[in-house]
Amino acid sequence: MPTVGLDELTTTQREQLATILLRAGRQHAPEWIPDLAAAREELEDALTPEVHARVLLDESGLPLGFAAVRHLYGRLWELHPLVVDPAAQGRGFGRSLVTELERWVIDHDGLVMWVSTSDETRATSLTGVDLHADPLEAMRTLEVEAGHAIRFWQHLGYRLVGLAPDAEGHGRPSIQLAKRMGPRVALRPFVEADAPAVHELVASSFAAGEFGHQGEAALVERLRAACPDRIELVAEIVEEEGSAPALIGHVLLTPATLHLERGETVAGLGLAPVSVAVAHQRRGVGKRLISDGLGLARRRACPFVLVLGTPDYYPRFGFEQASTLGVACPYPGVPDEAFMIAVLDPSRRGALRGRAAYHPAFDE
Repeated sequence: MPTVGLDELTTTQREQLATILLRAGRQHAPEWIPDLAAAREELEDALTPEVHARVLLDESGLPLGFAAVRHLYGRLWELHPLVVDPAAQGRGFGRSLVTELERWVIDHDGLVMWVSTSDETRATSLTGVDLHADPLEAMRTLEVEAGHAIRFWQHLGYRLVGLAPDAEGHGRPSIQLAKRMGPRVALRPFVEADAPAVHELVASSFAAGEFGHQGEAALVERLRAACPDRIELVAEIVEEEGSAPALIGHVLLTPATLHLERGETVAGLGLAPVSVAVAHQRRGVGKRLISDGLGLARRRACPFVLVLGTPDYYPRFGFEQASTLGVACPYPGVPDEAFMIAVLDPSRRGALRGRAAYHPAFDE
């Protein structure tokens, strides 16, 4: 069944959804949505820019359920609320909404989804007891009756991660669950055994890009052979113990220089290329590779890193238009805003004026 944005609903549909919120609230958490005005207020809150909400409609356009996510901090997102019409529960609609929002969060660099629930119906062993004494033991020995929301979330892979004792009154805790979005991805240094997989990864990821594969895989091999002092990292999916990891990302930083106006030459690094398997793009893998690569460069006391790339992506890592600092691109015809520099040594900022040069292997 289709989902639509909350802002796409008609006034009638929004009022129908508010009524569903009220009915569902009375079923599981009557103090959360005590009346229709509170239901309307909940919907208004979900219309704010920081919230991504979806509404499930039946074939006739009647709302069946509603869910929303918002970014908390870092790579943590919260899913709240999740509401399905009591008359339509048990038919997979809640699962469908959660799955859609999980995919959206993954595509927006989310790593963990967080949900909270309560126990107003006294269906768990957490209600009516003093959880301050030993909350970990209370979590370990948790008992939950069938039909409580905890069972639903556990069925979808969420795990109990915390309690807030007395959050909703004496003996009435808030119960937190969380789920890691997508597979676990680990970063590590390149080893020679990775070479065939890296070649295939670089070729396939660039082939699927805007400009196609233009020899980047061969460039990586030339740079690897010519630059023993490079920084080279790979990202791989780590599944269950004993299974073979799958390589899904790669980054390379190789020597670059700045020939300063006063005649001095300063050594730094050039970032290129960055590759992520097509199926895992827009999930934060490239971001982690670049961040870790820059971190290693800082630990080497590298004063700067150059990059040729998308000007609306790299500034989040500290890159800025190189020409504004007086650094000239070595390649003619490159758009000014596409050639960038990250100054890693603040004491050198303003003194790095001159012409940049990448490793000669780039020009072979």
